[in-house]
Amino acid sequence: MHVNDLPTPSLVIDIDLLDANIDAMAAVRPGATLRPHVKAFKSTALARHVADRGKHRAFCCATLREMEGMADAGLGDDLLLANETLDAARLRALVDRGDARITVAVDSPETSQRWPVPTCSSTSMSDSPAAAVDPRTPVGSPSSAAPEGCKSGA
Repeated sequence: MHVNDLPTPSLVIDIDLLDANIDAMAAVRPGATLRPHVKAFKSTALARHVADRGKHRAFCCATLREMEGMADAGLGDDLLLANETLDAARLRALVDRGDARITVAVDSPETSQRWPVPTCSSTSMSDSPAAAVDPRTPVGSPSSAAPEGCKSGA
């Protein structure tokens, strides 16, 4: 089949180029020091390929749906929700499933207090099942212990 004959939308990947890019990312930011963004590929099959080839087990998601899809695919080792959500019940349900480590980035401690999950108003990572943190903190960094100021939301 020729590419012009594919129905649209269709995903066409140059696997050699993709692998070269994954290898380049892994050389600069190996393993847990890089958190690829799911919105770049919108595919759990590609996420698994990135995880397997680049040894990246932490991912950044833009939506709860992306997080649910990653967890459903067994890729929930460490997921960061980079955007706040207004759907606290759906977030709580995802946390309660227990098949993903969930981190949520928020803009302020006040925002985090509206959520029914443990939160931290800090730039450190937390060992809590769901935490609000600075997304620039490397996964598994020395600051991975739960910082002071952590508390349960409303």
